[in-house]
Amino acid sequence: MSFLRIVLYSIVLVSFFSSTAYANFFTERGRSEIIRDAYKADENFDIQKYADYFHKTRNQTRKLKYIKPTLENLSRLYWKIAMYDPEVDTEAIERYVMVNNCQVYHDYYHNDFEWQGIVEKVREYLIENRQGFPNRFEFLQIMPLGRYDFKKKAFMVADEELYNGVSVILTHSNDITKPVCGMVGNIPGYPRNVALDFNTVFSLKEVPVPERKARNYLMRSKTNTIKYQYSMPEEIRFEDYERLSLLKLRVRIIKYLGIAPIGVNGTDVSVMLASIEGYDVYETPEMRHLLYSSSGN
Repeated sequence: MSFLRIVLYSIVLVSFFSSTAYANFFTERGRSEIIRDAYKADENFDIQKYADYFHKTRNQTRKLKYIKPTLENLSRLYWKIAMYDPEVDTEAIERYVMVNNCQVYHDYYHNDFEWQGIVEKVREYLIENRQGFPNRFEFLQIMPLGRYDFKKKAFMVADEELYNGVSVILTHSNDITKPVCGMVGNIPGYPRNVALDFNTVFSLKEVPVPERKARNYLMRSKTNTIKYQYSMPEEIRFEDYERLSLLKLRVRIIKYLGIAPIGVNGTDVSVMLASIEGYDVYETPEMRHLLYSSSGN
């Protein structure tokens, strides 16, 4: 299987999740209400009061061990792994505000005095809190399965070279099609595409599944696959595979290695040293019916 084919598996997965309502950077209250409340206290914009709201990280996110790779979550990761230095990288701070709160970016970017105050408060927040940002993520990959091996009690991966001793996997944020302040695709300084450079090679040639569970999977697989295939554009449907599964990699990001000016549609790719701490294989892209789970590589 070609590298292009692997990349396509990663890209088309987005179409299945693009309608999902992703976690908002703020608490349950809306952006406009928060900003309006900040103005009520005084005729002048209260930078500190705004900053207190802006820098609240949802408790739900902190409780999760492996979080979804939304662009907002990746933006915090990039600061944790020292892609930027908050002491000097002012432009990256401004983009951070844009990624996490488009409304504030849109409303105050052109007011030099208020914008300067916002940037400095965000700078202080990043200096104090970036080490506490999460660095464990779950990355999703579509994986076609082949025949069931009755001796091994396992489904074979349809293309045995797909995950056979790989050291790098190209993936992306799970909201890669979501506009950011009207921008679609590449966000300067905050890549949506990710290259995971593993500290040890990853191999997955077969998926152990008990016979009874395998029988149930086969009964459902054709319907599930057809449903998934026909949600995709005709030119990239994988009609030669009847048994698609979802591979969820549980990954810890260790170190920032660089940004490569390549990737899907010519966009940037952030290259990061990573460790696979486990993986799960599900029947469907919606992560229904767990087939197999591994606690390590």
